[in-house]
Amino acid sequence: MSDTGGNFICYTNGIGIYNSNHELIENGDSLNCCNDIFPDYYDYGYAIPQGIINFTFFNKNQTWFIHKTLDFDVYPAASFKLLLTKIKHSPLKVVKKNQLILKDTLYALATASTRHANGRDWWLIQQKYKSNKYFIYNISENSINSDSTYFDNWINSIIGGQRLFTPDGLKYIETGAYDTSAFRYLIRIFDFDRCTGTLSNPIHFEFVDSLTASTGA
Repeated sequence: MSDTGGNFICYTNGIGIYNSNHELIENGDSLNCCNDIFPDYYDYGYAIPQGIINFTFFNKNQTWFIHKTLDFDVYPAASFKLLLTKIKHSPLKVVKKNQLILKDTLYALATASTRHANGRDWWLIQQKYKSNKYFIYNISENSINSDSTYFDNWINSIIGGQRLFTPDGLKYIETGAYDTSAFRYLIRIFDFDRCTGTLSNPIHFEFVDSLTASTGA
């Protein structure tokens, strides 16, 4: 993460938060702590693709990390928690850590964000595991507000893949496999309203190819 002048501030591997000198910042230890596999990741970082997104509010001198951790309190293994960690820039330190936002069965690869049309706030989308439900969050410098959207009669058992927005934030795209034994994959494209946070007009393309389940978007 950098400031508006491109000066490096800090980074994280999903376990610790470090400054530009690669030193652990104050209270920057133990992100995503402490489930059964946490010690296995401690030395090299938390291995969840699309597992963390940062939102910086320079007028508040803060960065918010929204990160995802495995939840072993419930079954199945697709159970995750979305957590919030807040970092103060000067002096550089963590002021809130591992605050629960959402606890549910979620896709590991299905967290994406884009800027709100007002130029200040952000949108974040997280898809529920094997479901047509999408959790949608409006993230401002003072709060996180949530909503959800359903799409009926939808192929929802996607395996792997990726979720992202186009650079202008007007399209939300997801990819993945729905029948790996037959090498069947799909791409979905939604319109996204950056003012209201609404997904609409979904279309999808199906194709057969010798890809892996972790196809990109």
